[in-house]
Amino acid sequence: MKPGGKFYATFFEVSSSETWVESYHHSPSGIVTHADADPYHYRQSDFLWCIRDLSWQMSYIGDWQHPRDQKMLVFTKN
Repeated sequence: MKPGGKFYATFFEVSSSETWVESYHHSPSGIVTHADADPYHYRQSDFLWCIRDLSWQMSYIGDWQHPRDQKMLVFTKN
């Protein structure tokens, strides 16, 4: 991807204050996500760890009114 290019990704978020290994109920959709089974949930820090040695920056968009409560990130190529 060219510098300045953007890649958008949605994910089920669990906050850093939640117990990551527990199943998590998302409102209002009622979707239940898991640490070890589909559908999975992640923390923002998981994605930051994934790009730590790469030429990408991550920005959190967050809530965008997805019906299943997925959040959005944008990755920008340096």
